[in-house]
Amino acid sequence: MTAKHTDTAEMPATAAEATRRIVLGTVGYRRLPALLALAYALVGALWIAGSDHLVNSLPMSAQQVAILQTYKGWFYVGLTAILLYSVLCVTGRRICVHQAQLRHYGERLELALSATSSGVWEWHLDSRTLVLSPQLKTLLGLPNDATLPTDILRQRMHPDDRERATATMRRMLHRPFKEQADQYRLRHSDGHYCWVGMRGRVICDANDVPTCLVGVATDITHSKEADVRIQQLIHFDALTGLPNRVMFIEKLREMSTGPLLKDEQVLVARFNIERFREINNELGMRAGDLLLRKMARRLERGTGALGVVARVGPDDFGVVVRGLIGNATTQQLAERLSLAVNKPYRLNGETVHLRVTMGVTVFPADAAAPETLLSDAELALGRAREQGHHPVEFYAAGMNESYRLRSMLTRDLRQACERGELLLHYQPIFSARDQTLQGFEALMRWRHRQLGMVPPSTFIPLAEDIGMIGALGNWALHEASRQVSQWNRMAGTTLMVAVNVSPLQTQTNNFIDQVAAVLAHTGLPPQCLELEVTESALMADPVAAADRLRQLRALGVHVAIDDFGTGYSSLAVLKQLPVSKLKIDRAFVNDLDGNGEGVPIVTTIIDLARSLQLTVTAEGVETTTQLDFLRDHGCDTVQGFLLGKPLPADQAEHLLPRPGAPRTAIGAKSC
Repeated sequence: MTAKHTDTAEMPATAAEATRRIVLGTVGYRRLPALLALAYALVGALWIAGSDHLVNSLPMSAQQVAILQTYKGWFYVGLTAILLYSVLCVTGRRICVHQAQLRHYGERLELALSATSSGVWEWHLDSRTLVLSPQLKTLLGLPNDATLPTDILRQRMHPDDRERATATMRRMLHRPFKEQADQYRLRHSDGHYCWVGMRGRVICDANDVPTCLVGVATDITHSKEADVRIQQLIHFDALTGLPNRVMFIEKLREMSTGPLLKDEQVLVARFNIERFREINNELGMRAGDLLLRKMARRLERGTGALGVVARVGPDDFGVVVRGLIGNATTQQLAERLSLAVNKPYRLNGETVHLRVTMGVTVFPADAAAPETLLSDAELALGRAREQGHHPVEFYAAGMNESYRLRSMLTRDLRQACERGELLLHYQPIFSARDQTLQGFEALMRWRHRQLGMVPPSTFIPLAEDIGMIGALGNWALHEASRQVSQWNRMAGTTLMVAVNVSPLQTQTNNFIDQVAAVLAHTGLPPQCLELEVTESALMADPVAAADRLRQLRALGVHVAIDDFGTGYSSLAVLKQLPVSKLKIDRAFVNDLDGNGEGVPIVTTIIDLARSLQLTVTAEGVETTTQLDFLRDHGCDTVQGFLLGKPLPADQAEHLLPRPGAPRTAIGAKSC
């Protein structure tokens, strides 16, 4: 790295670069004394030789020659003094300019660093001394006036990071023109470790010899903690702390691979709480959440260190246990787990008796693929729920054929639209700030002519399996758009409607055309339609999903990620998806009460949405505490039983404001 002549009026890109230029610029003055001495000697020699020759050629006496020689000497001395004075003045002015620049850029650097959580470090190679800025000392909890050992950073660095830091410094010295960056854990004076992002480069002299290593250290602890919380959201259930379905399948794959001992088996089980919805309705969501936590702890105690317990659905748990020898041991464990979860529970001062059914499959006897094992356990679980006389059912070949109820539902679902058995309920969505009505979420219902109301959790997966989800989804989209368009014209409003779309529905080639046709036929403005897509649908094929979402946004339609935080989202992918809203799952909102376990999760989701310039809706708001928290922390809209339950269209119509009247929430009592 060599010094370059630069215009002093030119502003360097950074303060560090300005310092480098000024330091290296002074190297040019090292040759100035030699140049002045050489010029002085040359001029003096010419003057003496030339003037003596001139004097000797003049017809003068010896006394006159002596006088002239004296004047000649004084003249040379005076001329030399003038030249030296001029040179020193110019040099002094340049040094003053450089010093002023150095002070200016140093002040700017100090001001910039004081406004951030960054500090500067310098390692001088010749003296092997380390210099830390006050900001970096504060970051490590060190007093500014303390005398520090030269290896203080290495002493404070986490043992697992030291080898990597040494390798980074070697790369800096071997590549002096390339900046190096990495992240390390440094110990604070109070004992805790903080994450620090460090960037540095080498400063060389005029001969490209490294003389100093300089860099910046930034506190990134909060960022690292946010990453940990996001990973917790991705892989674990917020309510119970158990692994979620994605993590459960990964654990199942790990435990069902590799060689097994003789007669060793892997038990895979699914648990379902019957009447769980009734418990929520009768005792409240808090009691339901408490039940789920207690059941999770019972399963963990029952499986011990050999097993993994996960929450794989709203009221479903999964268990995988390896190390069981023989069928008898597997059956004994299954019976023991069933007895444990079917014991009475104490909820809100009441003793609650439950029926928890259990479906079991065994590896390698029943299947080898993790997904097949899980589906077989679900089939066995379905049989256990049908039989009713025994809560445990082991998978058996041909079990699928015995599902006559499924066959009947499959047959009747194909005719449900023609018979008028499908309908929509509308749950109001309100502004979190002032509880004004913003729109509705359309929820599909099936009123079976024999079975009554069939829950969506039953017929939506069935519709996906038999290829009817496209027809049902298109009907719901058309009916919701027609209804809300009619309400907007009637009340003179611009209410929006949110419609859930299935992953299979969005993957059809004509889905975008269907949405455009619905908007054209119903007259609903595109900005009044919001399509809710699950995380799993987006993450299955992010590239194709992003392309479809861009086409939807081109129509003017809004897109929301439903139940955010319950699935597997890559933040890198999420930033590339043209969505407009994140919907916080009700499980996180429920945790805002009580011990407040959901507070960091909800605030993280809201902050994430803000950083991506997205709006936020919270589902399942049931208490004023939850509502106040969401409003105070910047949540945009809310929905839940506190403000309004899902209602049939004729009842939801009463929520519409009169023309010119405010769109206020109806309140929990009038729900």
